[in-house]
Amino acid sequence: MTRENSVLTWTWLALIAATLLSWAATEGGEAAHVAGAVVLMVAAIKVGLVIHRFMEIGRGSQGWEWFFLVWLLGVGGMLVVTSTLA
Repeated sequence: MTRENSVLTWTWLALIAATLLSWAATEGGEAAHVAGAVVLMVAAIKVGLVIHRFMEIGRGSQGWEWFFLVWLLGVGGMLVVTSTLA
């Protein structure tokens, strides 16, 4: 297995683990606001992994990498804040 395939395999396993964490947060009985915020934060991390590893933005120019990082932090942050305030 090449290093690139190994990285993609570990990324895929991390995505599966994050999905299970999101599911456990909603089934665990925590307050709805806390569980919702956890699920949204995990989803933002998953989006970041997909953008960086599978869409290979990390191999492109740093401008695109910074753009998607700022976009992800902005949108993810707004979603978490609005969900906790609702």
